[in-house]
Amino acid sequence: MILFQKIRWKNLLSTGNHFTEVSLDKDQTTLIIGTNGAGKSTVLDALCFVLYGKAFRKINKNQLINTTNEKGTVVEIEFNVNGTEWKVVRGIKPNNFEIYKDNEFLDQSHSAIDQQKWLEQNVLKMNYKSFTQIVILGSSSFVPFMQLPSSSRREVVEELLDIKIFSSMNSLIKERIRSHKEEIRTFELSKTSVKDKISMQERFIEEVETTSKSNIKDKEEKIRSILNEENDLMNDNIKLSEELDDFERAIQVYTGASDKLKKLGNIKGKLSQKVSTITKEHKFFTENTVCPTCTQEIEEDFRINKIDDAQNKAKELQSGFIELEKAINDEEDRERQFTSLTKEILTLTHGISKNNTQIAGCQKQIRDLESEIQRVTEQLANRNTEHDKLAELKQKLKSTQDKLSEKREDIFYHDFTYGLLKDGE
Repeated sequence: MILFQKIRWKNLLSTGNHFTEVSLDKDQTTLIIGTNGAGKSTVLDALCFVLYGKAFRKINKNQLINTTNEKGTVVEIEFNVNGTEWKVVRGIKPNNFEIYKDNEFLDQSHSAIDQQKWLEQNVLKMNYKSFTQIVILGSSSFVPFMQLPSSSRREVVEELLDIKIFSSMNSLIKERIRSHKEEIRTFELSKTSVKDKISMQERFIEEVETTSKSNIKDKEEKIRSILNEENDLMNDNIKLSEELDDFERAIQVYTGASDKLKKLGNIKGKLSQKVSTITKEHKFFTENTVCPTCTQEIEEDFRINKIDDAQNKAKELQSGFIELEKAINDEEDRERQFTSLTKEILTLTHGISKNNTQIAGCQKQIRDLESEIQRVTEQLANRNTEHDKLAELKQKLKSTQDKLSEKREDIFYHDFTYGLLKDGE
C-alpha cells in the first residue's frame, strides 16, 4: 500500500521559482479547496508527472514548464510502501529523474525508460492508466469503469487485484497457437513432400518391375543386330585384305620403275650429247678441206677416214638410241602400272580403316548396352530394397499425419482456453 507523505514543486505551470510544498500525512485525510484556477489540479498534474513523467490532464510535457522562467521545472514526491521510504525527483530543463530508497540514491545506469518501467512494476505496482482510474479520480477526465474499453477494464482489474498472470497466460497461449500453426504448416509441407516421394517411388518400382525386362530384351536384340553388323564389316575387311595382298604382290613387279627411268634418262642424255659431237665432227670434215684455225690443208685420207669413222659411230649410236627409247617406253608403262596399283592399294587401305572405325563404334555400343543391361539387372535384383524404401516413406507419412493431428488437437485446446480467457474480459 502506498502512503504519500509530501509533494513539492517549482516552475510547474503557473508556480514560480520557489518550491510549493503540500504535506499529505499530517492527518488521516487531506482536503485541498480553492477557487477555479487556484492550482488544485496542479497538485494532480505534479503527482502524475513525478511518478509517470506526464500530467494528469491532457497537457504536453513542454507545456508544464513555467512560461516566465522557461526552465528549472522540478517535482519531488516522498511516500512509504510497506515500511520502505521512497523519494522520486523528476525535472525538465534540465531533464532529471532520480529515485531514492531509504534516503539512498539508486544506481541509474539503465535508460530512463527502463528506470520508469522498474518503478511502475516494483514500487508503484501499477501503470499510469490504472493509477488515474484507481488512485486519482478527476471529474474532468474520469471515465466510469464500465465505459472503459474491455482491454482497459481488464488492465485496471489486473492491476487492482494483482492478477496479471491471466494476461501473461493469454499472451503465452496466443504465442503457442501461433507456434503450433507454424508447425502445422511445416508438417503439411512435409506431408506433401512425403506423398510426392511415395508416388515417385511407386512409379519407380512399377517401371523397374514392368519395363525393365522388356528393356533388357530390346537391348539384347540390339546387341545381336550390332554383332551382325560388326561381323559383316569384319568379313568385308577380310575380302579387302585379300585383295590388298594380291595388289601388294603385283606391285612388287613394278617396283623400281621410277629409279630405272631416271637412269635411262641420264643415258639418253649422254647418247644425245655424243650424237651431237659426232654430227658436228662429220659436218666439219665434210665441209672443210682447210683448217679454219691454222689455215693448213687437211690431208684427204685423214679427212675421209674421219668422215667414215663418224658415220660408223653415228650408225652404232642410232641403233643404241632406238633400243634405249624402247627400254624407256617399257619402264614408263611399268611406272603407270605401279601408280595405278598404288591408288588401288590406298583405296583398299582406306576401306579397311573405315570398316575398323565402324567396328570400334559397334563395340562401344555393345559395351554401353551391356552396361545398361547390368544396371537394369541390378535394379531388378534390388527391388526388395526399393520396396523397403517405400515402406519407410509410408511410415514417415503416417508419423507426420499423427503429429499433424496432435498439433491440431493442441490448437483446439488452446483456442478453447484462449476463448475462456477472452470471455473473462
